[in-house]
Amino acid sequence: MWRNGNVNANLQRVALLDLQEADFPYRLGGMLDLRFQGENLQEQGRSEGRFSVEVRDIMLLGLERIGLPSEVLLGVLQLNGNFSEARVSVEQLVATGGVLELSGGGTLLVGATPEQTRLNLNVRLHPTRQTPENIRDLLMLTGVRPGPDGSYTLQIGGTAARPVVR
Repeated sequence: MWRNGNVNANLQRVALLDLQEADFPYRLGGMLDLRFQGENLQEQGRSEGRFSVEVRDIMLLGLERIGLPSEVLLGVLQLNGNFSEARVSVEQLVATGGVLELSGGGTLLVGATPEQTRLNLNVRLHPTRQTPENIRDLLMLTGVRPGPDGSYTLQIGGTAARPVVR
């Protein structure tokens, strides 16, 4: 951070698996690119900025413990948004090229703890031809009925500590 509270950061080709202990039960793999620009970060009530995240070759590992394939490939994830003080706006959330396609957005009101962080997100999950049957079964357990195109639209509220899916 610079003295004036402004930060510009770029991370490229960060291997996510290298950041996690190999014996973690569940792990997230992929190559991360991150762009972050923040202004007035040291000034109460004035901080704001933008962020952009891309993760390529995303894979979830360890899901065999809950009856899913040991490796779930999710393709490419793109996330773009902005923040102003404690409000984080997710303008674009898209995942393509994996066993599920995903799109969505929303807001987070960040608190001092996960219990104090409020969620207001809308996420659309669309199974593809590559979606394993047990993942389709898991989607049905959300209680959300699929739309005419087979996609599931989830509204995620509550807190980061106790999310509520509708």
